[in-house]
Amino acid sequence: AVALHLNKHKKYPHEARTRGHEGVATVSFSLDRSGKVIAVHLDKSSGSDLLDQEAIDVLSRASPLPRPPSDATDVTFNFAQPIQFRIKR
Repeated sequence: AVALHLNKHKKYPHEARTRGHEGVATVSFSLDRSGKVIAVHLDKSSGSDLLDQEAIDVLSRASPLPRPPSDATDVTFNFAQPIQFRIKR
């Protein structure tokens, strides 16, 4: 559910697309119980600063994410998510 939600908010940076940049950036992030993003960190670069920045920015646009299950007792929830950028040809 998290990956699908993020993909709905992902944008391919125009400059990166024009330059042919592709790759996978891995971000780690924390959510509170309401699904609000409270922290984001780039774990692994895609090889493009433009794509890496978009991988971070998409979390701001996508917040709040789907709420964690109501039976979960944690106060915060941590995830690591690869975000793929591929130019459709």
